Formats: sequence, C-alpha cells, structure tokens
Amino acid sequence: MEPLTMHPFPGRSSLEVEMDNLSAQSATSEHPTLTIESKYRWVGDPRFGRFQLYRDGRKVGRVDPERSLSLKVTDGVEHRYQVRFWHWYRSEEIMVALGERQKLVMTADIDRSLSVLARMRKMGLHPRRSLILKVVE
Repeated sequence: MEPLTMHPFPGRSSLEVEMDNLSAQSATSEHPTLTIESKYRWVGDPRFGRFQLYRDGRKVGRVDPERSLSLKVTDGVEHRYQVRFWHWYRSEEIMVALGERQKLVMTADIDRSLSVLARMRKMGLHPRRSLILKVVE
C-alpha cells in the first residue's frame, strides 16, 4: 500500500498553484509579458466563469472573472492565442510576437456590442466564434 501524501495547498489543484507560480515569475522577469484581463462578469462560483487561455492549441492558464493573468513569453517567437469558456465557446485566434521586455495587454469577454437576444443567438448558433479576445491599445 502506498503512503498517503498530503497536497501542499489544500483546496487548490496543482495546476492552479503552478499557474500562480508562473504569474509571480513573469512579473519579476525581464522577458516579454503577456497579460490577459477578463472583463466577464459572473454571478456565483467564479470557478464556473473562468476563461481558459490557449497558446498554439495548448492550455496555458485560466483567468477568473474580472481578474487578470500575466505570462512570460519567449522573445520574437510568434504564438497563436485563444480564450475558451467551458468546452465549446471560443474566441478567434490572435497571432502575437513580442520583443525583449515588451508588454502586451489583451482583454477577454463576451460580445457586448450585441443585444442580449442577439448575443444568445450567436452563442447558441456559433459558439466557436462567440467570445472576444482583443489587444488593448
């Protein structure tokens, strides 16, 4: 029988702890930094309102509603970024390449340019294009 090991951070998954560590490292590094801000307002448990951030098709982080996530990025390498909500709602991919010490802020949200009924129709009929990920100027 294997010995029972305790998780060092009760109530948090190891992925959440690793992402927090990456965010803390990126805030103090000299590498380019990409920050994703969630403008989404969610009522209830924030775990169900998180956006998942994907880089080149692989999940690299989660952003709670009305929070942000900063990631360290490799200089000069172009990556495709996309946010997803639950399993089927997605934004279009954005290509990003940052230079040394450059910082970029992007926002993630639902399409607020539409009325509530038009937004519901878009999310029901075109879920893979229903989120907005854009660069803040």
